[in-house]
Amino acid sequence: MNILEEISKRETEEFNQRREFLNVFKKYGRIYPIVSFSDALKPISIIGEFKPASPVKGIFIKNPKKEIRNFIDIYEKIGCKAISVLTNKRDFNGDPLYISYIKAFCNLPILYKNFILLEDQIEEAFLLGADCVLLIASILKPKRLKSLYAFANNLGLDSLIEIHDEEELNVVLELKPKIIGINNRNLKTFEVDINNTFRLSKNIPGEIKIVSESGIKSSEEIDKLFNCGISGVLIGEAMVKLANKPGDLKLKNFLKNSNVQNAC
Repeated sequence: MNILEEISKRETEEFNQRREFLNVFKKYGRIYPIVSFSDALKPISIIGEFKPASPVKGIFIKNPKKEIRNFIDIYEKIGCKAISVLTNKRDFNGDPLYISYIKAFCNLPILYKNFILLEDQIEEAFLLGADCVLLIASILKPKRLKSLYAFANNLGLDSLIEIHDEEELNVVLELKPKIIGINNRNLKTFEVDINNTFRLSKNIPGEIKIVSESGIKSSEEIDKLFNCGISGVLIGEAMVKLANKPGDLKLKNFLKNSNVQNAC
């Protein structure tokens, strides 16, 4: 079993332990209106990720419950057009409830980022206030991916369907999705190569919006992706580290490139 399979298995077990909360949410329904995640992707939009920890890099945010508001406020100030929230607890120190808390003070569309294998997880995302869900092609068989994608669509949610190679891309293109995420990190080995986005994006039709994920650390890299026609970039570790030091010049210069500034 590889790293991705192990994390996915643990997340399913974790979700089963909180199923009782899903029944409580169902009684009240969704409180917040859906905000289009797809419409927020206008080349090149920054998706800032609230990522408290990583199974590879360790802890980024010591007290996420206490610091979440400050981080999201900073993300908005530097021009982020959407927010990604890691909801996996064991490996990323996240929490699904972070989504509802953010929705209470932030109007940006929110991505429920987790290892989704079940319709109930998508329903949880919907009820908590998420506007988009992450579907990872590498952990889902084609038929299952199609089913989960349809379920999210029926709830009115966007789906960011994530791929890492040509084989996964061919499967996903059959769904005719609005958004495809290209992960520069191989989730089986955790190795990162931003060139993965440049390579795979050449084979994606122009009407599909593309989000580049993982390993993006500078405005220069964002500019290259902008020139390649990428619609959005999802930035986790680099964004969290910069936001941890809001007075640092690196944060002020992160979006210094004129193309990125105009897009934001």
